[in-house]
Amino acid sequence: MELGIAQIREYFLEEAEELFAKIDAVLLSAESEAMLTDADLDSLFRYYHTLKGNSATAELNESSAYAHKLESFLGVLKHNRPHSWNEPIALIIDASDVMKRITMGELEG
Repeated sequence: MELGIAQIREYFLEEAEELFAKIDAVLLSAESEAMLTDADLDSLFRYYHTLKGNSATAELNESSAYAHKLESFLGVLKHNRPHSWNEPIALIIDASDVMKRITMGELEG
């Protein structure tokens, strides 16, 4: 049985909601600690990587491209750790909110 794009997007939305909740939990902790650990960066990278691939499968190209940019930014942070984490954490929080809006916009459109 072949899945249609509507059903793929329905499955995508369920998983995306779980991934965004995990992302929010990591970022909330990071914000209160004022730092992202290597484990945090790895988790965020994995969550965005999954969102990227699943977005592409669901034919949500803007969402997939944006997740790829977030992956790249996390890679830069992991290899060039900042002296202060406040700005990068705030940027990732804002970017995650944008990613949610892009994703929901594509699903509604």
